[in-house]
Amino acid sequence: MSGAIGCEAMWWLLAQIVLVQLHGPAGQEIFVNPKEVTSVRQPQAIAERHFAPGVRCILFMVNGNFIGVTDLCDDVRKLLTYRGVTP
Repeated sequence: MSGAIGCEAMWWLLAQIVLVQLHGPAGQEIFVNPKEVTSVRQPQAIAERHFAPGVRCILFMVNGNFIGVTDLCDDVRKLLTYRGVTP
């Protein structure tokens, strides 16, 4: 019986996770938890050669990693703000 309650609790937890869909430089879909994003910036001209061609926005994550996406930073900020997070 307790296993069923644990399963219900797990489904409730999964229903509370919100992900934002972005796009990688190879056209892949990238799903990001907005609460894990610390800041959003455009790549600087001097650093553009460090990222794949087509990267327009860099997301910095709480774990220290960064993600380069082809979406415009303004669009990314709108998506994150709509989901209740303001980076």
